[in-house]
Amino acid sequence: MQKTDERPYTIVQLTSDQFEESYRPIPANDGSDMRPLDWTPEMEAAHRECRVWTAVDGDSGELILMSGWHFVNRFGYIVTERPYDPLILYEVELAGSDECIMCDGPIPDDYDSGTYCSDKCWEADV
Repeated sequence: MQKTDERPYTIVQLTSDQFEESYRPIPANDGSDMRPLDWTPEMEAAHRECRVWTAVDGDSGELILMSGWHFVNRFGYIVTERPYDPLILYEVELAGSDECIMCDGPIPDDYDSGTYCSDKCWEADV
């Protein structure tokens, strides 16, 4: 873990493995980790319990998972079994992932989305 204390709150960067081991993502009904942008009672409860993470498009186009409920440049949400500390902003860089953020399927080399495996997954998320 790398801590950065240049802001009024602490930012902790995690690897994907550290995130999965520490917080344990709960699969959505379709079996993928990523949930759509819908606001549901389940999501509201998980948000109150500090168990919602937001996948966002980073400044350089990389995919980042951030603790909390965020709205700008978001792709979807992940709910975890374990809560995060609300006084810390956790970031998990998912850049370079070769899996679709909606279905965890492989992203074909000739599909130019970067984060989706098909138009079907892209349309399901927008």
